[in-house]
Amino acid sequence: MKPKKDYSYDKEVAEKEVNVAYSRIMLLGSAGVGKTCFTRSLMKEKYQSDTDSTIISDVKSVRPIDTPPAEQQDDAITTIKSPSDKPLSRTKEFITPDDKEEPRYKSSHNRSVRFKSHMLSENKKWKQVDENDEIDELAYLITAVYDKDSGSEDLRTAVAALLLYKIESPFCPSDFSNQKIHREEVDSFLEKAIKRAQMIGPVPIQDIKPQPFMHIWDCGGQAVFLEILPAFLSSRTMFFLLFNGAKSLDEKWKNIRSKKGNMVCDEVESISTKNLLFNWMANIHHHLARIDEKGAFLSYPRIYCIGTHGDLINHDEQIAAIEKMKSTYKNKAFSYLIKKVLIVDNTTAGSDKEDPNFSVIREEVSDFTCNKLIVKTPVSWVLFRKVIKLLGTKVIGLKEAHKIGLACKIPHNDVPKVLLFYHDLGVLLYYPFIKGLQDRVIISPQWFVDTLGEVFTLEGRENQDATEAMWNLLREKGILVQPLYQEVWKDCKEIEADDLMELLVHFCLAAEVETDQFFARNAKQYFLPAVLKSYDTSYLQSSCDDEPVARATNIYITFSTDFVPPGFFTRFIASFAKVSSCKICFEEGVFRNRIVFKFGTPSVNQVTFTDLCTTIRVSVERYSDAPNITPFSNTCQELKSLLEKCGNEVDIALGNHSDFSKSIEISRKLNYECTACDKYELHYISPASGQTANLPFCCQKRKNYRQPTPEESYWFPKEEQTAENVPVTISEKEMAVISKRVGDKADTLAACMEMLLKFKALQQNPAHSNNPMLHLLYEWKSGGGYREDLIEALKSADLHQLADQVKVSDYRPASGRLSVVNIRQPTNEHCSDFDPSQNVKDIEAKNSISNIEITEAGVKATRGSGQLNNSYTDQQHQEQQKFSEAFWDIEDDDLLRSSNFFDVKDIKKLVEICDDDSGYLQSVMDKYQHSDAQTIAIQVLRALVRKNPSITKKDLKKKLHLMKFEEAANNLSEPFEATKPAPQASQPAQSNTKCFVL
Repeated sequence: MKPKKDYSYDKEVAEKEVNVAYSRIMLLGSAGVGKTCFTRSLMKEKYQSDTDSTIISDVKSVRPIDTPPAEQQDDAITTIKSPSDKPLSRTKEFITPDDKEEPRYKSSHNRSVRFKSHMLSENKKWKQVDENDEIDELAYLITAVYDKDSGSEDLRTAVAALLLYKIESPFCPSDFSNQKIHREEVDSFLEKAIKRAQMIGPVPIQDIKPQPFMHIWDCGGQAVFLEILPAFLSSRTMFFLLFNGAKSLDEKWKNIRSKKGNMVCDEVESISTKNLLFNWMANIHHHLARIDEKGAFLSYPRIYCIGTHGDLINHDEQIAAIEKMKSTYKNKAFSYLIKKVLIVDNTTAGSDKEDPNFSVIREEVSDFTCNKLIVKTPVSWVLFRKVIKLLGTKVIGLKEAHKIGLACKIPHNDVPKVLLFYHDLGVLLYYPFIKGLQDRVIISPQWFVDTLGEVFTLEGRENQDATEAMWNLLREKGILVQPLYQEVWKDCKEIEADDLMELLVHFCLAAEVETDQFFARNAKQYFLPAVLKSYDTSYLQSSCDDEPVARATNIYITFSTDFVPPGFFTRFIASFAKVSSCKICFEEGVFRNRIVFKFGTPSVNQVTFTDLCTTIRVSVERYSDAPNITPFSNTCQELKSLLEKCGNEVDIALGNHSDFSKSIEISRKLNYECTACDKYELHYISPASGQTANLPFCCQKRKNYRQPTPEESYWFPKEEQTAENVPVTISEKEMAVISKRVGDKADTLAACMEMLLKFKALQQNPAHSNNPMLHLLYEWKSGGGYREDLIEALKSADLHQLADQVKVSDYRPASGRLSVVNIRQPTNEHCSDFDPSQNVKDIEAKNSISNIEITEAGVKATRGSGQLNNSYTDQQHQEQQKFSEAFWDIEDDDLLRSSNFFDVKDIKKLVEICDDDSGYLQSVMDKYQHSDAQTIAIQVLRALVRKNPSITKKDLKKKLHLMKFEEAANNLSEPFEATKPAPQASQPAQSNTKCFVL
């Protein structure tokens, strides 16, 4: 068997390090301010007055070089002479010295001089990276790591072998002939690099200085695109924030687009240029500012404020604009990131009278890249980057990346580190934490950003034949439907359309929702708030024509930087929209900075979110007080927890944690508007730690303590009604209570627990038919059920009040209903208030349920068969039979006789007094609401007895007397058989006075 040839180089060489200098230059600012012209000016290209607006972004790779005049002239007349000299890129034409000029090239450029041409000198010129630059970079690496020519030839062979992987790639399908052509191009490239390395001669690795490569991101300034870009921020970046120096910073900016010389205004934004730049600065600081291991600020990122249209204002006006800009932000937390404020004239670009500020900017960029962003990088990592770039594709699989890494002598476990390293540098994109993308490496960030941005449209995309209605739905309602994004991304063969949506969901740019806005109900729908138009928040708009029955004081989400970071609000809304209990209220209008949700089940609560630039206002109102719905205070407290959760999700989505430096933590806080003082000046109240609805607040304005108003108290729990220290599982005592309170919704609850068939079987089993829900809960817990799961099931079954009680493990009756005080040991003479929690105590005292001990062995026995073991079943049946003989002395005829003495008013009173939070008696009364009074009465009395199996005829009679139903009580007949005394009856009678609180 032939040994497999090893094409890789020595590990000792692979572990050597070289300096890498990569930086990203991101141009941000309002639309139409001149970012594209500014980029051309940095490249010393001629000014063009009719430059088209950038859509999404335009990424250029450039480098500063020293090009002597003679060489510039030579380059100008050089042409491509052979197929081997053609560039690898199919979109750009590069100029490459032909073979016959190589001797002159070698003799006139020794190693030090040629090396200098890669570095920075007095005569800098920026140029777009071409094949020559790539060849030179690889050539110097080859001369540094290989002592012999054979080593570089082995590298050439290894790369050729690696190119074969492309044929097997599932993400980049292409025919064999194209693969062959590309392999020949790459081989030609390596041949030139090796030949140039031989001309240069050996270079000690320590002599290789940083080779600067800069990636310029000219970002679309339209508001919708500004929402996308935070997902691609990197700390190793110079940010140029451009503004119109000829206009006031307080002027509201416009979404201006230029296409073929025509200027189009999309919409007027409610934010001023000053606030727009302010938000970007704070956003950069919030997400990218870092602290090193010594606690000092890192030298990156950096911010430069660049005013354009310098040709429209004189020198004094320029000075005034610069001073205005400096004074505006000098006391802000991010001010240390601002390095310079300059005014430039783009019209002078490429001429002899170029604005000198462009030279200043180039010098700043070059110095920053070569002196501040130096990263020592293993040679193996550098070659890894070179090879994946040579593959000439947009996306490769992670499996391919591992194979390439192995050939470059990178350990298998280090390949993800390499990918994250280059991700942070902006060279590629790698998302190991996103489903659908974790096994792919995106080689072309520009392609990926542009692909995602195709759904973030501007006006005009709606006029596309069959998809016009779907584009309208996206633009007006923010709903992106599956047929539309499949159509938009149908030509994207590298990544599936659904996987691209996963990325948008991960970064909280989209949320999967269910609406009635699209006719195909089985098609996926996503809500994209970022594509919506803005709402002028200066106008007051009533969210509903009806007067709410309850309203909580407004919550204001504030940030320690005194503003809402760009992109935070729309992501916050997207995170909130995916909650199952939230529904978008399209009737009220949906906007990028204001949106209304229906919240809760049923949807009787209305939540309005408004982005006020400095804060986010959250308003909550209830428009119905129907029975059997969650109390408004519980709704507000659930919403408050949800606000915190959504905020944390956005922080994670916008965070950049691929490096090992410490981020600067920016605090976010929920503030409660004071409703006791006048409304002329907004201020907050300061809740104490562990604040409840009954504890005093401190008013931040008056600095005094006072009791909460009803609007303020909704946000805080009542005393002892918190979910802290509540067990994660349900106790047996709780099961007994819950099983009684479920009432006639037992079937629904069983279905929500996905145990309906089991529940039906328990109902048919004589041993379990008396309380099948109790046994169902036991089996559910034995199977691993948790409290949170049961809470969700109860809510789905519309048992919201019971769900709230399960959440805090507090089953006492709600305020306003009957409660019991001065409870003593129960006897046959007691007066029950029909509170199910007291029911449990009675049952325990009479040895009906609490004496049934369920052991761990019994639990294990049920897991295989899904039933309780036989010994437990027999024991329980005996106990229930004993209980039935002792207490079931109420005949149906007794109830029928008594029902003759109730009118409708009496029945309602009986239900109001005796019903519990489950609303079981109320539901029975509603079921027979169209029947006569006697029918309703007999059904309610039967339900009352069913819910209280321990009640005797004497108890019921006394209850009716206490409720002033004298005739109904007197007509309950005497039992036919003497009732056996309860176990407690043999004990001495004790005073057991109970007080009914209505």
